[in-house]
Amino acid sequence: MHICLLTLEWPPYGGGIGTYMFNLARGLVSMGQRVTVITHDQDPVACPGVRIERVPLPDVRKGLSGGLKRRAGRFLAGIRHPWSWKARGLFEKSLSTESVDILETAEYGAWAWHFLEDTRIPLVVRCHCPTCVVWSVNHAMTGLATMPPCLREQDQLEREQTRLAGQIISPSQALAYHLSLTWCLPLTRFAVIPNPIDAELFCPGKAQPETREVLYVGRLEYNKGIYDLAEAVVPVLEEHRDVCVRFVGMNMPRPDWLAQEGATAIDAIRSIVPKPFHDRLLFTSHVPVTEIIALHRKALCAVVPTRGFESFSYTVLEAMACGNPVVATRCGGPDEIITHDVDGLLVPPGRPSLLADAIGRLVSDSECRRRLGACGRQTVERRFSNSVVLPRIVERYAETIRRFKDHHAGGPQRTDSEP
Repeated sequence: MHICLLTLEWPPYGGGIGTYMFNLARGLVSMGQRVTVITHDQDPVACPGVRIERVPLPDVRKGLSGGLKRRAGRFLAGIRHPWSWKARGLFEKSLSTESVDILETAEYGAWAWHFLEDTRIPLVVRCHCPTCVVWSVNHAMTGLATMPPCLREQDQLEREQTRLAGQIISPSQALAYHLSLTWCLPLTRFAVIPNPIDAELFCPGKAQPETREVLYVGRLEYNKGIYDLAEAVVPVLEEHRDVCVRFVGMNMPRPDWLAQEGATAIDAIRSIVPKPFHDRLLFTSHVPVTEIIALHRKALCAVVPTRGFESFSYTVLEAMACGNPVVATRCGGPDEIITHDVDGLLVPPGRPSLLADAIGRLVSDSECRRRLGACGRQTVERRFSNSVVLPRIVERYAETIRRFKDHHAGGPQRTDSEP
């Protein structure tokens, strides 16, 4: 099978979509599938066995501001689809003479918009986090009362691309329910298949002394719950004088409406945590994957304190795969990954006192850490590893191709029936 992945997110740029696409490409090649990736032209990371085609990026940042401008600058947006048009041109020039069996893209950005009328190849849309969800969790930080027209247009195109796809896949039931209601799509249109993880790369290491660190990995922004975490770690730092808190992620501007001091998230975190504990707050902007794995292997626990909606959560999954016990909030995806007090701990979002209790429990109880870490690893192996998830994805590809040939070879890829 020859699979084409169409994505503006690809390492070293992008977030969860890029992580998923890279994992997917590597895993499919390991299964003997042929993979071509159409992506950005900003030095995309090579992937052994994967053909990478580069399409120049248009400047989609004009007219945006704040966090939305930064997101667009990280190659997440395809407003009015100039990149999609260029990608279609490259596809026609470079791949039209080759047999491509199926095309997968994300719903975000509607990057396959100009592929929708192609009756030669079925389209799979995997949902990650559409513009309507991004806006709902970020609009308070932009100072804008309503969604800008350019983003409304993008949301409409994302919805239409998804509706016209031959197959829709969601990594969680929570996201499938959300989009079914928001976009008025039958829930039966969504196949729920989790994002896969390379459990051989993300795995526990050899036994070594713990670093006595509480670990956070992710962007330093409000909707990720970092200010709740800052408040929650104060009693932990007071009680355990040998514990540090490590924040790994991009430092973002502090929202103007937030009462804390300083221009950046790091400044605001330091204004929440009393000054005597500042030397136990560790900040790192970016580290390679191998170092992230090393940090997980040595940490006391990982914390994913999201306030907004999580469609899945690779951050949760990566920690669990490394045997690092996780505290996460009940914010969508993590609810479907973690079973509370079996392979991790779950707390309500926006409740720093409860988050503090959960972190304090793990810091204080080594047997609890061992039990949750071991069970978390078992959950990853049983439900989320490449060897478990990728065959399900390939099976879904084959079924989509079969239905496409049987029912859609003579017209647009409109699938309004049950998958």
